[in-house]
Amino acid sequence: MKRCRPLLIICILCISVCPRTVSQEHRLIWLRPSAGQALAKRGIDTTDVQQLKAVLNDSTNYLHETVLEFLTDQPKEVLADDIAPLLRHRSRYVQFAAAVALLALSDPRGISFLDSTIRAPFRDDVVDIDRRFRAIYLMANRAVYEYVDNLVNLYSLVARSGYIQQYAYEAVLAYASHPGHRDQVIATIINSYPAAALANRGAVLFLLDEVSSPRGDDYLLSILTSDTSVSLRSSALSSLAKRPTPPFESFVFRVARTEANETMRLRFCNYLRDVGTPSAIWTLSQLLATEQSEFLRFTIDLWVSTFDVKRPPSTTPLTVLLDSLTSYKHQVFEFGWLADKNFAKELNNHLENARKHLVKGDSVNTSKEVEKFQEKVNKEYQKTIDNEKKNKPRDKRFVTTEGYKFLYYNAQYILDRLPSEKKGKGKK
Repeated sequence: MKRCRPLLIICILCISVCPRTVSQEHRLIWLRPSAGQALAKRGIDTTDVQQLKAVLNDSTNYLHETVLEFLTDQPKEVLADDIAPLLRHRSRYVQFAAAVALLALSDPRGISFLDSTIRAPFRDDVVDIDRRFRAIYLMANRAVYEYVDNLVNLYSLVARSGYIQQYAYEAVLAYASHPGHRDQVIATIINSYPAAALANRGAVLFLLDEVSSPRGDDYLLSILTSDTSVSLRSSALSSLAKRPTPPFESFVFRVARTEANETMRLRFCNYLRDVGTPSAIWTLSQLLATEQSEFLRFTIDLWVSTFDVKRPPSTTPLTVLLDSLTSYKHQVFEFGWLADKNFAKELNNHLENARKHLVKGDSVNTSKEVEKFQEKVNKEYQKTIDNEKKNKPRDKRFVTTEGYKFLYYNAQYILDRLPSEKKGKGKK
Protein backbone atom coordinates (compact mmCIF):
# COMPACT_ATOMS: atom_id res chain seq x y z
CA MET A 1 0.00 0.00 0.00
CA LYS A 2 2.88 2.37 0.81
CA ARG A 3 4.24 1.92 -2.69
CA CYS A 4 0.91 3.13 -4.10
CA ARG A 5 0.84 6.37 -2.07
CA PRO A 6 3.21 8.40 -4.32
CA LEU A 7 1.11 7.50 -7.36
CA LEU A 8 -2.09 8.48 -5.53
CA ILE A 9 -0.57 11.83 -4.54
CA ILE A 10 0.50 12.49 -8.12
CA CYS A 11 -2.99 11.70 -9.39
CA ILE A 12 -4.57 14.11 -6.89
CA LEU A 13 -2.10 16.86 -7.84
CA CYS A 14 -2.80 16.34 -11.53
CA ILE A 15 -6.51 16.73 -10.90
CA SER A 16 -6.02 19.86 -8.82
CA VAL A 17 -3.91 21.63 -11.46
CA CYS A 18 -5.99 20.45 -14.42
CA PRO A 19 -6.41 23.25 -17.04
CA ARG A 20 -9.38 25.51 -16.58
CA THR A 21 -10.94 24.22 -19.82
CA VAL A 22 -12.45 21.54 -17.56
CA SER A 23 -14.43 22.97 -14.67
CA GLN A 24 -13.75 22.06 -11.06
CA GLU A 25 -17.14 20.37 -10.92
CA HIS A 26 -16.27 18.10 -13.85
CA ARG A 27 -12.72 17.39 -12.65
CA LEU A 28 -13.87 16.00 -9.35
CA ILE A 29 -17.13 14.37 -10.40
CA TRP A 30 -15.64 10.88 -10.26
CA LEU A 31 -14.49 11.49 -6.68
CA ARG A 32 -17.83 12.92 -5.56
CA PRO A 33 -20.75 10.82 -4.28
CA SER A 34 -24.12 11.10 -5.96
CA ALA A 35 -26.56 13.74 -4.75
CA GLY A 36 -28.66 11.06 -3.06
CA GLN A 37 -25.63 9.68 -1.21
CA ALA A 38 -24.55 13.18 -0.17
CA LEU A 39 -27.99 13.92 1.28
CA ALA A 40 -28.14 10.56 3.05
CA LYS A 41 -24.81 11.32 4.77
CA ARG A 42 -26.37 14.48 6.16
CA GLY A 43 -29.33 12.58 7.55
CA ILE A 44 -31.85 13.56 4.90
CA ASP A 45 -34.24 10.85 3.78
CA THR A 46 -34.64 11.37 0.03
CA THR A 47 -37.85 9.35 0.04
CA ASP A 48 -39.43 11.82 2.47
CA VAL A 49 -40.92 14.66 0.42
CA GLN A 50 -41.45 16.79 3.52
CA GLN A 51 -37.76 16.70 4.41
CA LEU A 52 -36.81 17.72 0.87
CA LYS A 53 -39.44 20.46 0.98
CA ALA A 54 -38.01 21.77 4.25
CA VAL A 55 -34.52 22.04 2.78
CA LEU A 56 -35.78 23.86 -0.31
CA ASN A 57 -37.69 26.41 1.79
CA ASP A 58 -34.87 27.04 4.28
CA SER A 59 -33.03 30.12 3.01
CA THR A 60 -30.10 29.46 5.35
CA ASN A 61 -29.54 25.88 4.17
CA TYR A 62 -26.47 25.17 2.04
CA LEU A 63 -27.88 21.97 0.52
CA HIS A 64 -30.17 23.60 -2.04
CA GLU A 65 -28.00 22.72 -5.02
CA THR A 66 -27.56 19.12 -3.85
CA VAL A 67 -31.31 18.64 -3.39
CA LEU A 68 -31.97 20.20 -6.80
CA GLU A 69 -29.43 17.89 -8.40
CA PHE A 70 -31.18 14.93 -6.78
CA LEU A 71 -34.57 16.15 -8.01
CA THR A 72 -33.20 16.50 -11.54
CA ASP A 73 -32.40 12.79 -11.56
CA GLN A 74 -35.56 11.82 -9.68
CA PRO A 75 -38.20 14.48 -10.44
CA LYS A 76 -41.00 15.02 -7.92
CA GLU A 77 -43.78 17.13 -9.39
CA VAL A 78 -45.24 17.84 -5.97
CA LEU A 79 -42.16 19.99 -5.20
CA ALA A 80 -42.33 22.18 -8.34
CA ASP A 81 -43.75 25.20 -6.46
CA ASP A 82 -41.02 24.86 -3.83
CA ILE A 83 -38.30 24.77 -6.48
CA ALA A 84 -39.55 27.76 -8.48
CA PRO A 85 -38.65 30.48 -5.87
CA LEU A 86 -35.01 29.32 -6.08
CA LEU A 87 -34.88 30.73 -9.62
CA ARG A 88 -34.32 34.06 -7.79
CA HIS A 89 -31.74 32.70 -5.33
CA ARG A 90 -28.69 34.86 -4.65
CA SER A 91 -26.43 32.09 -6.02
CA ARG A 92 -26.30 31.74 -9.82
CA TYR A 93 -25.49 28.07 -9.35
CA VAL A 94 -28.66 27.47 -7.33
CA GLN A 95 -30.73 29.47 -9.84
CA PHE A 96 -29.54 27.33 -12.70
CA ALA A 97 -29.91 24.08 -10.73
CA ALA A 98 -33.53 25.07 -9.99
CA ALA A 99 -34.18 25.68 -13.69
CA VAL A 100 -32.73 22.28 -14.60
CA ALA A 101 -34.83 20.56 -11.93
CA LEU A 102 -37.95 22.28 -13.27
CA LEU A 103 -36.99 21.33 -16.81
CA ALA A 104 -36.94 17.70 -15.69
CA LEU A 105 -40.60 18.23 -14.77
CA SER A 106 -41.32 19.97 -18.11
CA ASP A 107 -42.31 22.98 -16.03
CA PRO A 108 -42.60 26.12 -18.21
CA ARG A 109 -40.86 28.19 -15.52
CA GLY A 110 -37.68 26.21 -15.96
CA ILE A 111 -37.95 26.35 -19.76
CA SER A 112 -38.48 30.12 -19.64
CA PHE A 113 -35.44 30.60 -17.39
CA LEU A 114 -33.18 28.61 -19.72
CA ASP A 115 -34.55 30.47 -22.75
CA SER A 116 -33.75 33.84 -21.16
CA THR A 117 -30.29 32.56 -20.16
CA ILE A 118 -29.52 31.69 -23.78
CA ARG A 119 -30.89 34.94 -25.25
CA ALA A 120 -29.47 37.36 -22.65
CA PRO A 121 -26.72 39.81 -23.72
CA PHE A 122 -23.30 38.15 -23.76
CA ARG A 123 -21.10 38.46 -20.68
CA ASP A 124 -17.42 37.57 -20.85
CA ASP A 125 -17.69 35.45 -17.75
CA VAL A 126 -16.79 31.77 -17.54
CA VAL A 127 -19.81 30.88 -15.40
CA ASP A 128 -22.17 32.69 -17.74
CA ILE A 129 -20.60 31.02 -20.80
CA ASP A 130 -20.86 27.57 -19.28
CA ARG A 131 -24.50 28.13 -18.29
CA ARG A 132 -25.40 29.27 -21.81
CA PHE A 133 -23.85 26.24 -23.44
CA ARG A 134 -25.47 23.92 -20.93
CA ALA A 135 -28.85 25.56 -21.44
CA ILE A 136 -28.56 25.12 -25.23
CA TYR A 137 -27.55 21.48 -24.72
CA LEU A 138 -30.45 20.79 -22.33
CA MET A 139 -32.99 22.35 -24.65
CA ALA A 140 -31.60 20.32 -27.57
CA ASN A 141 -32.16 17.20 -25.47
CA ARG A 142 -35.82 18.21 -25.47
CA ALA A 143 -35.70 18.47 -29.29
CA VAL A 144 -35.73 22.28 -29.18
CA TYR A 145 -33.26 23.41 -31.84
CA GLU A 146 -34.17 27.10 -32.21
CA TYR A 147 -30.91 28.44 -30.74
CA VAL A 148 -28.49 27.62 -33.55
CA ASP A 149 -27.59 31.29 -34.14
CA ASN A 150 -26.96 31.79 -30.42
CA LEU A 151 -24.80 28.67 -30.42
CA VAL A 152 -22.62 29.52 -33.40
CA ASN A 153 -22.12 33.12 -32.27
CA LEU A 154 -21.19 32.05 -28.76
CA TYR A 155 -18.93 29.28 -29.99
CA SER A 156 -17.14 31.60 -32.41
CA LEU A 157 -16.42 34.00 -29.56
CA VAL A 158 -15.10 31.51 -27.04
CA ALA A 159 -13.23 29.19 -29.43
CA ARG A 160 -10.64 31.84 -30.18
CA SER A 161 -9.99 32.36 -26.47
CA GLY A 162 -9.32 28.66 -25.99
CA TYR A 163 -11.99 28.34 -23.31
CA ILE A 164 -14.14 25.39 -24.35
CA GLN A 165 -15.90 23.43 -21.64
CA GLN A 166 -17.68 20.11 -21.60
CA TYR A 167 -21.10 21.59 -22.29
CA ALA A 168 -19.79 23.56 -25.25
CA TYR A 169 -18.78 20.31 -26.92
CA GLU A 170 -22.07 18.66 -25.99
CA ALA A 171 -24.16 21.57 -27.28
CA VAL A 172 -22.22 21.67 -30.55
CA LEU A 173 -22.49 17.91 -31.02
CA ALA A 174 -26.22 17.99 -30.30
CA TYR A 175 -26.76 20.54 -33.08
CA ALA A 176 -24.20 19.01 -35.42
CA SER A 177 -26.12 15.74 -35.18
CA HIS A 178 -29.30 17.47 -36.34
CA PRO A 179 -29.65 17.27 -40.16
CA GLY A 180 -31.10 20.78 -40.37
CA HIS A 181 -28.18 22.44 -38.59
CA ARG A 182 -25.25 20.09 -39.26
CA ASP A 183 -23.59 22.02 -42.11
CA GLN A 184 -23.89 25.41 -40.41
CA VAL A 185 -22.49 24.14 -37.11
CA ILE A 186 -19.62 22.21 -38.70
CA ALA A 187 -18.67 25.25 -40.78
CA THR A 188 -18.61 27.24 -37.53
CA ILE A 189 -16.38 24.64 -35.87
CA ILE A 190 -13.88 24.76 -38.73
CA ASN A 191 -13.89 28.54 -39.13
CA SER A 192 -13.79 29.42 -35.42
CA TYR A 193 -10.25 28.19 -34.79
CA PRO A 194 -7.08 29.84 -36.08
CA ALA A 195 -5.68 26.88 -38.02
CA ALA A 196 -2.05 27.73 -37.30
CA ALA A 197 -2.21 26.33 -33.77
CA LEU A 198 -1.87 22.57 -33.36
CA ALA A 199 -4.26 22.54 -30.39
CA ASN A 200 -6.92 24.32 -32.45
CA ARG A 201 -6.75 21.78 -35.27
CA GLY A 202 -6.92 19.04 -32.65
CA ALA A 203 -10.07 20.58 -31.16
CA VAL A 204 -11.71 20.59 -34.58
CA LEU A 205 -10.78 16.94 -35.14
CA PHE A 206 -12.17 16.03 -31.72
CA LEU A 207 -15.58 17.39 -32.71
CA LEU A 208 -15.55 16.11 -36.29
CA ASP A 209 -14.83 12.61 -35.00
CA GLU A 210 -18.42 12.53 -33.70
CA VAL A 211 -20.30 13.83 -36.73
CA SER A 212 -20.04 13.42 -40.47
CA SER A 213 -20.73 15.92 -43.24
CA PRO A 214 -19.19 16.69 -46.64
CA ARG A 215 -17.56 19.86 -45.27
CA GLY A 216 -16.20 18.05 -42.23
CA ASP A 217 -14.94 15.11 -44.27
CA ASP A 218 -13.17 17.48 -46.66
CA TYR A 219 -11.45 19.05 -43.67
CA LEU A 220 -10.39 15.63 -42.39
CA LEU A 221 -9.02 14.73 -45.82
CA SER A 222 -7.03 17.96 -45.93
CA ILE A 223 -5.52 17.16 -42.52
CA LEU A 224 -4.80 13.59 -43.60
CA THR A 225 -2.99 14.59 -46.78
CA SER A 226 -1.18 17.77 -45.85
CA ASP A 227 -0.91 18.38 -42.10
CA THR A 228 2.53 18.46 -40.53
CA SER A 229 1.40 16.64 -37.37
CA VAL A 230 1.51 12.85 -37.56
CA SER A 231 -0.80 12.53 -34.56
CA LEU A 232 -3.46 14.73 -36.18
CA ARG A 233 -3.16 12.86 -39.46
CA SER A 234 -3.62 9.59 -37.58
CA SER A 235 -6.71 11.01 -35.86
CA ALA A 236 -8.13 12.16 -39.19
CA LEU A 237 -7.62 8.68 -40.65
CA SER A 238 -9.33 7.08 -37.66
CA SER A 239 -12.32 9.41 -38.01
CA LEU A 240 -12.68 8.82 -41.74
CA ALA A 241 -12.39 5.07 -41.23
CA LYS A 242 -15.52 5.17 -39.06
CA ARG A 243 -17.62 6.93 -41.66
CA PRO A 244 -20.58 4.95 -43.06
CA THR A 245 -19.22 5.36 -46.59
CA PRO A 246 -17.50 2.91 -48.95
CA PRO A 247 -13.86 2.25 -48.02
CA PHE A 248 -11.41 4.51 -49.82
CA GLU A 249 -8.68 1.95 -50.52
CA SER A 250 -7.71 3.58 -53.80
CA PHE A 251 -7.20 6.93 -52.05
CA VAL A 252 -5.14 5.32 -49.29
CA PHE A 253 -3.13 3.39 -51.86
CA ARG A 254 -2.32 6.58 -53.75
CA VAL A 255 -1.36 8.47 -50.59
CA ALA A 256 0.56 5.58 -49.01
CA ARG A 257 2.78 5.07 -52.06
CA THR A 258 4.19 8.59 -51.72
CA GLU A 259 4.02 8.87 -47.91
CA ALA A 260 7.41 9.76 -46.43
CA ASN A 261 6.54 9.13 -42.79
CA GLU A 262 6.92 5.49 -41.75
CA THR A 263 4.37 5.79 -38.94
CA MET A 264 1.72 7.04 -41.35
CA ARG A 265 2.51 4.29 -43.85
CA LEU A 266 1.95 1.81 -41.06
CA ARG A 267 -1.38 3.48 -40.18
CA PHE A 268 -2.50 3.36 -43.82
CA CYS A 269 -1.62 -0.31 -44.06
CA ASN A 270 -3.36 -1.07 -40.78
CA TYR A 271 -6.48 0.63 -42.13
CA LEU A 272 -6.40 -1.56 -45.24
CA ARG A 273 -5.98 -4.66 -43.11
CA ASP A 274 -9.03 -3.68 -41.03
CA VAL A 275 -11.12 -3.09 -44.18
CA GLY A 276 -10.21 -6.64 -45.21
CA THR A 277 -11.82 -6.67 -48.69
CA PRO A 278 -10.04 -8.33 -51.63
CA SER A 279 -9.09 -4.93 -53.04
CA ALA A 280 -7.70 -3.84 -49.66
CA ILE A 281 -5.55 -6.98 -49.29
CA TRP A 282 -4.40 -6.68 -52.90
CA THR A 283 -3.44 -3.04 -52.23
CA LEU A 284 -1.40 -4.21 -49.23
CA SER A 285 0.43 -6.71 -51.40
CA GLN A 286 1.24 -3.93 -53.89
CA LEU A 287 2.57 -1.70 -51.13
CA LEU A 288 4.70 -4.58 -49.90
CA ALA A 289 6.45 -4.72 -53.27
CA THR A 290 7.65 -1.12 -52.98
CA GLU A 291 8.16 -0.72 -49.22
CA GLN A 292 11.73 0.13 -48.19
CA SER A 293 11.41 -0.26 -44.41
CA GLU A 294 12.40 -3.72 -43.24
CA PHE A 295 10.02 -3.50 -40.30
CA LEU A 296 7.07 -2.51 -42.49
CA ARG A 297 7.88 -5.17 -45.08
CA PHE A 298 7.81 -7.81 -42.35
CA THR A 299 4.57 -6.41 -40.88
CA ILE A 300 2.73 -6.08 -44.19
CA ASP A 301 3.86 -9.53 -45.32
CA LEU A 302 2.56 -10.98 -42.06
CA TRP A 303 -0.80 -9.23 -42.49
CA VAL A 304 -1.18 -10.36 -46.09
CA SER A 305 -0.30 -13.97 -45.34
CA THR A 306 -2.41 -14.32 -42.18
CA PHE A 307 -5.47 -12.14 -42.79
CA ASP A 308 -8.87 -13.46 -41.70
CA VAL A 309 -12.07 -13.16 -43.70
CA LYS A 310 -14.59 -11.29 -41.56
CA ARG A 311 -17.89 -12.95 -40.81
CA PRO A 312 -20.69 -10.56 -41.85
CA PRO A 313 -23.35 -9.53 -39.31
CA SER A 314 -26.13 -12.08 -38.87
CA THR A 315 -28.66 -9.43 -39.94
CA THR A 316 -27.13 -9.08 -43.42
CA PRO A 317 -29.69 -10.26 -46.01
CA LEU A 318 -28.68 -13.40 -47.93
CA THR A 319 -29.12 -11.58 -51.24
CA VAL A 320 -26.51 -9.06 -50.11
CA LEU A 321 -24.14 -11.87 -49.10
CA LEU A 322 -24.53 -13.53 -52.50
CA ASP A 323 -23.93 -10.23 -54.30
CA SER A 324 -20.82 -9.63 -52.17
CA LEU A 325 -19.52 -13.12 -52.97
CA THR A 326 -20.09 -12.47 -56.69
CA SER A 327 -18.17 -9.19 -56.41
CA TYR A 328 -15.37 -10.92 -54.51
CA LYS A 329 -15.17 -13.57 -57.23
CA HIS A 330 -14.70 -10.88 -59.87
CA GLN A 331 -12.02 -9.13 -57.78
CA VAL A 332 -10.19 -12.38 -57.03
CA PHE A 333 -10.06 -13.14 -60.76
CA GLU A 334 -8.91 -9.58 -61.56
CA PHE A 335 -6.10 -9.73 -58.99
CA GLY A 336 -4.78 -13.04 -60.32
CA TRP A 337 -5.78 -15.12 -57.30
CA LEU A 338 -7.95 -17.28 -59.54
CA ALA A 339 -7.17 -18.20 -63.14
CA ASP A 340 -8.97 -19.48 -66.26
CA LYS A 341 -11.94 -17.63 -67.71
CA ASN A 342 -13.97 -20.80 -68.11
CA PHE A 343 -13.46 -21.66 -64.46
CA ALA A 344 -14.50 -18.13 -63.43
CA LYS A 345 -17.59 -18.45 -65.63
CA GLU A 346 -18.53 -21.79 -64.00
CA LEU A 347 -18.30 -20.23 -60.56
CA ASN A 348 -20.34 -17.24 -61.67
CA ASN A 349 -23.07 -19.51 -63.03
CA HIS A 350 -23.43 -21.24 -59.67
CA LEU A 351 -23.83 -17.90 -57.92
CA GLU A 352 -26.35 -16.64 -60.47
CA ASN A 353 -28.39 -19.84 -60.09
CA ALA A 354 -28.19 -19.58 -56.31
CA ARG A 355 -29.56 -16.05 -56.40
CA LYS A 356 -32.43 -17.07 -58.68
CA HIS A 357 -33.39 -19.87 -56.31
CA LEU A 358 -33.11 -17.56 -53.32
CA VAL A 359 -35.41 -14.94 -54.87
CA LYS A 360 -37.98 -17.70 -55.47
CA GLY A 361 -37.73 -18.76 -51.83
CA ASP A 362 -36.02 -22.08 -52.66
CA SER A 363 -33.37 -22.12 -49.96
CA VAL A 364 -32.49 -25.81 -50.45
CA ASN A 365 -31.46 -25.39 -54.08
CA THR A 366 -29.77 -22.12 -53.19
CA SER A 367 -27.66 -24.08 -50.74
CA LYS A 368 -26.86 -26.74 -53.35
CA GLU A 369 -25.55 -24.17 -55.82
CA VAL A 370 -23.39 -22.48 -53.18
CA GLU A 371 -22.05 -25.89 -52.11
CA LYS A 372 -21.06 -26.68 -55.72
CA PHE A 373 -19.34 -23.29 -55.91
CA GLN A 374 -17.46 -23.99 -52.69
CA GLU A 375 -16.48 -27.53 -53.70
CA LYS A 376 -15.00 -26.36 -57.01
CA VAL A 377 -13.02 -23.62 -55.29
CA ASN A 378 -11.70 -26.10 -52.71
CA LYS A 379 -10.84 -28.70 -55.37
CA GLU A 380 -8.74 -26.30 -57.45
CA TYR A 381 -7.11 -24.84 -54.36
CA GLN A 382 -6.00 -28.28 -53.19
CA LYS A 383 -4.52 -28.94 -56.62
CA THR A 384 -2.70 -25.62 -56.50
CA ILE A 385 -1.25 -26.40 -53.07
CA ASP A 386 -0.14 -29.89 -54.17
CA ASN A 387 1.66 -28.44 -57.19
CA GLU A 388 3.41 -25.89 -54.99
CA LYS A 389 4.58 -28.61 -52.60
CA LYS A 390 5.99 -30.60 -55.56
CA ASN A 391 7.57 -27.47 -57.05
CA LYS A 392 5.45 -27.87 -60.15
CA PRO A 393 4.23 -24.93 -62.21
CA ARG A 394 0.63 -23.87 -61.73
CA ASP A 395 -2.03 -25.36 -63.94
CA LYS A 396 -4.03 -23.17 -66.28
CA ARG A 397 -6.79 -23.30 -63.69
CA PHE A 398 -5.70 -22.44 -60.13
CA VAL A 399 -6.78 -20.75 -56.88
CA THR A 400 -4.27 -19.07 -54.55
CA THR A 401 -4.56 -18.94 -50.77
CA GLU A 402 -5.90 -15.37 -50.92
CA GLY A 403 -8.57 -16.33 -53.44
CA TYR A 404 -9.47 -19.46 -51.50
CA LYS A 405 -9.99 -17.54 -48.26
CA PHE A 406 -12.33 -14.97 -49.77
CA LEU A 407 -14.37 -17.42 -51.84
CA TYR A 408 -14.50 -20.52 -49.63
CA TYR A 409 -15.21 -18.83 -46.31
CA ASN A 410 -17.71 -16.30 -47.64
CA ALA A 411 -19.54 -19.19 -49.29
CA GLN A 412 -19.49 -20.97 -45.92
CA TYR A 413 -20.98 -17.94 -44.18
CA ILE A 414 -23.91 -18.17 -46.60
CA LEU A 415 -24.27 -21.94 -46.13
CA ASP A 416 -24.34 -21.51 -42.37
CA ARG A 417 -27.65 -19.70 -42.79
CA LEU A 418 -29.22 -22.12 -45.26
CA PRO A 419 -30.69 -25.63 -44.88
CA SER A 420 -28.50 -28.32 -46.43
CA GLU A 421 -28.30 -32.10 -46.79
CA LYS A 422 -24.58 -31.77 -46.10
CA LYS A 423 -24.88 -29.61 -43.03
CA GLY A 424 -21.71 -29.87 -41.03
CA LYS A 425 -19.45 -31.10 -43.84
CA GLY A 426 -18.32 -27.73 -45.09
CA LYS A 427 -16.66 -26.51 -41.92
CA LYS A 428 -13.37 -24.70 -41.87
